[in-house]
Amino acid sequence: LYYGEETGKPPGTRGLGVVHNAYLDLAAEFGVGGLLLFVAYLVGSFRQLSEARHRAAGPPGLAAAARTSLVMAAVAALTLSEQYFQPFWLLGGIGAALWAEVRARDSLSGPTSA
Repeated sequence: LYYGEETGKPPGTRGLGVVHNAYLDLAAEFGVGGLLLFVAYLVGSFRQLSEARHRAAGPPGLAAAARTSLVMAAVAALTLSEQYFQPFWLLGGIGAALWAEVRARDSLSGPTSA
């Protein structure tokens, strides 16, 4: 609200529309609850990709590459908020698909005794 006045921008010029941190942007738009849900989504996606990597799901190296990309996107989101959502949803979707493959493989093999 006070950005233009504080920076001395002339009236009618375009104001600052985005913070340069995806997590702050999410917190500002959706509140702390929305930010926590998003972080839970990231953690869940990482766990699914880790399990898929451990169980060798999908094409060789896909789970490891997707997990590494997710970590890189999460770190990059600390300094960038432009277009941050696309890699997160794509990599989470890859993780969910690979995780579903692991679950389907487990259900086909039947119960295992420990």
